[in-house]
Amino acid sequence: MHELAFFCFILFVYRSTRLSAWYCYLIFQHWGYYLQHSLGSAPFTFHAVPSCLFHHLPTRRIWAFVIQVSGWICSILVPAQLDWMSEPASGEDKKFQYPTPARISPRILAGTGMSKSESETQNEKTMEFDYLAEKKQEQKATAWLRLLSSRSPEILSMHLAKKHRPGETVSACLWKSGAFNICYRVRYDDGPDVIVRFAALGRTILRREKVQNEVATMKYIRNTTSITVPEVLGSGICWAGPYIVMSFLEGVPLSQLLKDPSIGKPVLNPQIRDRSLKRAYHEMAALILELSKHEFDSIGALGENERGFFIARRPLTFNMNELMVSANIPEEVFPSHTFRSATGYFKALAMQHLYHLRLQKRGAVISEEDCRKKFTARCLFLNITNKLCAEHPQEPFRLYCDDFRPSNVLIDLDASRISGVIDWEFTYAAPAEFTYVAPWWLLLQSPEDWEADLSQFLVRYLPRFNAFLKVLSRHEKELIEQQLLSESQRLSPRMEHSMETGLFWVCLAARYSSMFDEIYWTFIDHRYYGSFTSLDDRIQLLDEEQQQELNELVRLKTGQCTEDEESFDDHYPIDKLLVL
Repeated sequence: MHELAFFCFILFVYRSTRLSAWYCYLIFQHWGYYLQHSLGSAPFTFHAVPSCLFHHLPTRRIWAFVIQVSGWICSILVPAQLDWMSEPASGEDKKFQYPTPARISPRILAGTGMSKSESETQNEKTMEFDYLAEKKQEQKATAWLRLLSSRSPEILSMHLAKKHRPGETVSACLWKSGAFNICYRVRYDDGPDVIVRFAALGRTILRREKVQNEVATMKYIRNTTSITVPEVLGSGICWAGPYIVMSFLEGVPLSQLLKDPSIGKPVLNPQIRDRSLKRAYHEMAALILELSKHEFDSIGALGENERGFFIARRPLTFNMNELMVSANIPEEVFPSHTFRSATGYFKALAMQHLYHLRLQKRGAVISEEDCRKKFTARCLFLNITNKLCAEHPQEPFRLYCDDFRPSNVLIDLDASRISGVIDWEFTYAAPAEFTYVAPWWLLLQSPEDWEADLSQFLVRYLPRFNAFLKVLSRHEKELIEQQLLSESQRLSPRMEHSMETGLFWVCLAARYSSMFDEIYWTFIDHRYYGSFTSLDDRIQLLDEEQQQELNELVRLKTGQCTEDEESFDDHYPIDKLLVL
């Protein structure tokens, strides 16, 4: 009844004052929240309608002021909306929910039919993340998202957009809810749209560092390469956290054109025509070659000053964020500096795997034998890092993006060409080996979504890899003939070599903690240490200090298997996340 009466009031305001439907909607939105919480009424279904669907009529400054004041008043009258850790209401607006993470601990998915023996077998192959750490961060992410949605994110987005791109804004609406960001599209009456993107609390730990890195990366790519990326109009920090205002790029993700339509997640359509796949691979090959041309003298994230771009700080990687979010690994464990050698960086990545095993308190191991096997693999991998860069000791470092894949490449369907590439978070100057190995995204799936048996994955992967190599080699030849590429810059021979030598698997194991154990024992161990006979024989390869630590770690991990939720020591509480 309250909703009907209030809707009639808004209709009266609209008819008597000729106020635009857009402003009526905003007033309805603000005071709707007040009625919902103070009077106990159900949420307005009208609120779920995207605001960008409302037509804009001539505006009046006085009504803009009224709307702003109404927002302030309602934020005071509705204190329940500021309860960060409250449970989400049933039937909450689905448009503000995050997509399901690529990987979730089986402990979170309890009741899905996985037996205890199946879970233990899976955990022997991989190292599951801490289910409680994931749960805690997911609660914070949901609370942050509910807070954002309750405080008129459309108005906030228009305000931030105008701050960095002057003009008359018309409307704003939710455009994309991704794994790490929430994006709003803002329309102007005198020019192209812009995107206001908020770094999501709980899904990204070091939000300020991530935004800072991505802003510098997009500016660098836009200024020094032929790759189209959004123009950074501005960035900063608001009450919701770090944000970026950037130009809007039209287009459809390339992955949508390649995926199997019968499956929800991006999986390459097995029935795709060769011509379509080759064309898509050609576009991706051109982007990879363009990125590979740019060389740096150290490993780390880009920065910018009055003299130009330079390597300013440590590399912030996808895996670092995963370990903070899903394993509760403290930030102090990770490197705080840039690297001058690839060997030093590979050693740092190997040490991250050891820290992961040592510091994750739940789900890391399931038995003493499992603990011994996982620790041995990490120590032996650390020993391997000394040999990794012997083939390219003097190679300069290349720009590499952990999340570069077809879903972040936009296609203009009308022009049948790439309209731009988005989502440059977790981009940094990296060892040349990262660029020289075969792409992981040829089947569209993230490594976490590959088959449990990686040998079966290879059966599907290798035919697509061979097809990509042919496309890449042909494009390299064309560029060389046009004198746009030198023979020494070719990537196809190196990528082919990476599959033959196993460097493909070494780089994957170095970058993905969740897949390390299966990759190491399936593809790496026998290449460096010969045929596997027994775990005891492998343990004998460890030095005296490592063997002593192994015994201590087994005792520690055995005790941790019985820890309950009350003993959880959260390294990233809300008050800390707000300033990171």
